[in-house]
Amino acid sequence: MQELIAIVLFLVIGGCVALPIYLNYRIRSKELDTLMKLAEGGGDVQSMVDSLMRRHDTTRSDKRKGLLLLAVAIPLIAIGIIEAEVYIALMFGGIPLLVGLAYLLMAKSGKSMPQEAQT
Repeated sequence: MQELIAIVLFLVIGGCVALPIYLNYRIRSKELDTLMKLAEGGGDVQSMVDSLMRRHDTTRSDKRKGLLLLAVAIPLIAIGIIEAEVYIALMFGGIPLLVGLAYLLMAKSGKSMPQEAQT
């Protein structure tokens, strides 16, 4: 039973990493297809490219990222405390906790990442 728990843990962690990457890939490929169809049809490609380039992380997405990281950090810390391994819990749960809090503070302040930091 212990082996099954470890296998499921790694599958869930892998899924949490792979799923957003795959979904972003799908969104980007649909945007590229839209641009290609617009260019073939003789439409205004420049305005579409400008709107895609202007799109950046908003405070709403910062809030979602922060809450997601907190949702990962809190159970990690709780499991470590239950197992009486506080240092390990803070080591593995502290990083997503602090990054999640930073995202929530950015969402609260209404500021997003600097423009040159975005790619």
